Amino acid sequence: MLKQVLVTIASGRVGNTQELAAALGTSPAMVEAMVGELEQRGLLERVGDCGDACAGCPVESACGPAVRGSAWMLTAAGRRYAAH
Repeated sequence: MLKQVLVTIASGRVGNTQELAAALGTSPAMVEAMVGELEQRGLLERVGDCGDACAGCPVESACGPAVRGSAWMLTAAGRRYAAH
């Protein structure tokens, strides 16, 4: 399921923890646990907490003003893992 998290985030179809949990059919608490594991493995990077300050965010073009919560970005290793 960890790979599914990476693939789903990479697709840009989710903007927050709730949406990711719904897309994966799991709970927000489980999403946070999986994201934490992926961060520890160096496959995913949390780029910050979203709010009204999108200007300058490294994933600004991939999400939008409706996003609330955390934003994530796959690392180079995460992109390679999600692609295979």
